[in-house]
Amino acid sequence: MALSAKGKVISCVELPPFIDKVTKKAGDKQFVLELMTTNTLSNGNSKNSLLDIKIDESKFNEYQSKVGKEIEFNISLYSKSPISLRAI
Repeated sequence: MALSAKGKVISCVELPPFIDKVTKKAGDKQFVLELMTTNTLSNGNSKNSLLDIKIDESKFNEYQSKVGKEIEFNISLYSKSPISLRAI
């Protein structure tokens, strides 16, 4: 299944490292792209949604140069809990 996201890049952020409570060891660096998407509702109104999409450190500068611009790219889903999908 192929998924894509399309919207305006709001910002690119390096998240603070996760610190394990037991070992006190810091986790890997994580980078997030904030994307503002616009969805059309069934009544014809539009709703904006802010998505946080994890990106590789190697892509950070590339996406940071696109802040304020519309982009579209392929995404993949992952979760530690079950994901339910709905047809739209």
